[in-house]
Amino acid sequence: MSVPVLAEIVEVLRRPELTRRFKSLQGLDLTEIFSIVQQAGVVQVGEVPAVSRDSKDDKFLATAVAGRASYVVS
Repeated sequence: MSVPVLAEIVEVLRRPELTRRFKSLQGLDLTEIFSIVQQAGVVQVGEVPAVSRDSKDDKFLATAVAGRASYVVS
């Protein structure tokens, strides 16, 4: 886990098109999310290099590299 990935999770869970479709996301308590996420190892990522075809994926790849992940599952 990294700060950019956590920010992405929060942003996605707050998207109006998702909160309209999935009523359980409306008024979702972010402390619940943080309690789950805090169980993950946290790594610091510096500058996120542009390495993938989809620049939105770069934060996930940078986090995987910083965490020395053996695999990335999407």
